[in-house]
Amino acid sequence: KLRFEPRVRVSTLPHAADVPLDGDFRDTLVEKNFGAFRLQAGSFVKAWEGTDGLNPMDIATVKTYRDPINSESIGSIGVAGSGTFDEIFSFDVLYVPWQTPTRLPGNSSAWWPQRVSLPLQSEQYQALIPEIPEYDIQRHGTLNYALENNYGGRLQMHREGWDFSAAYFEGAAQLPVMRPFIAGNVIATSPAWIVQMTNPIAIQPIEYRRRTVAGGFARTWESWILRLFGRYDQPIGNSGLLPGWSDQAVAGVERTLTVGEQSLTLVGQFSYTDRSRSGGAVLGSQDPFARALLLGVRAP
Repeated sequence: KLRFEPRVRVSTLPHAADVPLDGDFRDTLVEKNFGAFRLQAGSFVKAWEGTDGLNPMDIATVKTYRDPINSESIGSIGVAGSGTFDEIFSFDVLYVPWQTPTRLPGNSSAWWPQRVSLPLQSEQYQALIPEIPEYDIQRHGTLNYALENNYGGRLQMHREGWDFSAAYFEGAAQLPVMRPFIAGNVIATSPAWIVQMTNPIAIQPIEYRRRTVAGGFARTWESWILRLFGRYDQPIGNSGLLPGWSDQAVAGVERTLTVGEQSLTLVGQFSYTDRSRSGGAVLGSQDPFARALLLGVRAP
């Protein structure tokens, strides 16, 4: 099988993304079946199933945050295999020799902070943005060969009414560290250093390497589905720029109803995220899903 699915997105706003050409190959690949085993080579998106919406099992895809509240997966070029055995177990493996860098908003994007202070502060430092900020998003840097030799896999067990999953991935983090280069005027030194930044605000995204393990289960009975999945991320290396460890758990309940001739699925989720307080990330923000209740309706 040959699949060809490239995509190019053109914006009327110059520099809306941090790359000159905002496109990717998505699932553009050659696929060959060998009985119960399938081999793929080319560009692929591997978003493994877990909970709908916020999904801790989605650990092996690269994201585009061109629109941060509507992030999408983008393709990675490599080889992947999948298969089944004993009619109970299934597996997926992948290897990406050179990972696609994360895509971020560009210099002209309105998604960068405009009227509030940058989330750049600690007990010793705080930086304030100019009244009319201008941004310079620089070329991505890397730590610990983050984009090279990414690999991972997933194992599933299927029983009547039950599905169990376990996954592992080592490679580039899905959101890089944001390293700012600050030029400005010191307006206070005690109890903390406060700097009024001047334009342009230069930010260098730094791709770093991490190990991630994830797992969970889905239980189906009648019109109900219960899902519980979690993940644990551990950065690799000892750079002071690296964030600390993080973990995430998401529990979800789904109920399918029939209203007239229309099938509706009601979805409820609760997410819980915990992070190391000793992480050294230079530029970061509060996780909006650290403690969150998500509700939705799905209709075909």
